[in-house]
Amino acid sequence: MSLNEAAASAATDMGAALRSGVEQLSGRQDFTFTLYARLILPADGFVFWAPAASVSPPITSPALMITQRGSLHLSQTLQQESDTSYARQEVIFTAETQVVEFEQIEDGLLYVLELPNGALAAFNGQRKRYDQADIWHYGGKALLPFEATQFIASPSDIPTDNVVSNSLPFWMAMSTTDLPVFPAFLVPKNLLPPYVSADVTQTDGIGSAPLEGPDSSQSQLAHDVIRFTFYGVRNNGVLDFQRALLQNSLDGSERYGVMNIPVPVDEKRPQTEFGIIAQQKTMDLEVNYYQARARDAARKLILSAFINITTE
Repeated sequence: MSLNEAAASAATDMGAALRSGVEQLSGRQDFTFTLYARLILPADGFVFWAPAASVSPPITSPALMITQRGSLHLSQTLQQESDTSYARQEVIFTAETQVVEFEQIEDGLLYVLELPNGALAAFNGQRKRYDQADIWHYGGKALLPFEATQFIASPSDIPTDNVVSNSLPFWMAMSTTDLPVFPAFLVPKNLLPPYVSADVTQTDGIGSAPLEGPDSSQSQLAHDVIRFTFYGVRNNGVLDFQRALLQNSLDGSERYGVMNIPVPVDEKRPQTEFGIIAQQKTMDLEVNYYQARARDAARKLILSAFINITTE
C-alpha cells in the first residue's frame, strides 16, 4: 500500500468513527430546516422574513424544507443590558454530510432551524473543518428577542406604514436601477458596485414642540445628519447624486432643506492581498424637515410598491 493510499484509508476510518460518534450523541436525530424569504419594505428598506411557502409568486427552488442528520450543540449566556435582558444562544450544528444548500442558496433566501426550545436559529458560517474528519460544523445564533418582530408568518403581516421616524424615506426614494440606495447595515450580501448606503447618524428636534393637526396627526421639525457611502461610483456619478439632493430641496419636491454644503470625499479601503483600494466615497448631508412629511413620502412609496420580494 502506498503512502497516499494509507493516508486515504486512515482518513476514511477517522471520518467513519467521527460520524458514528455524532450519531451516538444525537441518537441518530434528523433536523428540519425551513426556507424563509426576505421581504423588504420599500419605504425605508426594513427587512422582514416570512416562510417561503407563504409568498407569492410561489418559490419552487430550492426546496422549501430540507432534512439533515447531525448533532446540535447549544450554549446560552444571560445578557442584562440597560434596555433589555435576554439569553444569547449560540448554536453549532454538526452534520454528517455537507449541507450544500447553505452554500448554494441565493441572496434573499435563508434556511432557518427551529430549536428544541422553540427559538429560531440561522447559520452564518462553517467552523474548523478538516477534510480527514469528513464531518461539517455550522455555527450560528438563535434569533434575539428584540429582533423577533422581523420574522412574520406571511406577507400580509407586513406593517402598512414605514418603520423609521427619520429622513431615510427621502433617500430611499432616490434609488434607481443604475444606482440603488440601501439603508446602512441592510446592503444585500456580496452585492457588486455601484450602490449607495444611507446612514442617518443623528436626529435632533428643532421646534420647541410638535405641531398637531386637526386629524390628530403629529409633525415635528427635525434635523438629521446623513452619511452617504458610495461604492463603484466615479466622480461624475457622485456629483450627479449631489445635484439631485440639492435640486430636490430647491424645487420642494421632497420638502426638506439642506443645511450644509455636501462634498464628496474619497476614502481609502484597501485589500492588501491584491494591492488595491476600493472606489469608495462618502458625502455628509445635514437637512431639516418635518417628520410627518417623511411619513407622507413613505406612504406614497408604500402605495406604489408595497412589498419588494428579493430572491436573487
